[in-house]
Amino acid sequence: MLTWVQSGTLLGLEGDTAVLGFPPEADLAREACDKPQQRGFLEQVLSAVAGRALTVRCVKREGLVVVPVAVPGEPAVAPQDPNAEFKNDPLIRFALEEFRAEIVGS
Repeated sequence: MLTWVQSGTLLGLEGDTAVLGFPPEADLAREACDKPQQRGFLEQVLSAVAGRALTVRCVKREGLVVVPVAVPGEPAVAPQDPNAEFKNDPLIRFALEEFRAEIVGS
């Protein structure tokens, strides 16, 4: 369910309704979140966070760009070192050890 929800974004509140928007390419996720059982779960979670009863409406929105957010408890993805493959090459490692050298940034 988390993957489906992450495919959309909260567009805003309209009274007591939380409007979740999904881009056209995430229509399957929108349909999944809009099923009664899933929508009920989302309503429970959002109501608990908001401190008041909310209903959920899922909409498809052209041109919507969803920006991923960090999920608490999920490890952050560390940026990958572009030189990692180079640094791990056996010949490079041997040369670094042999000459007591180190690779410095440019």
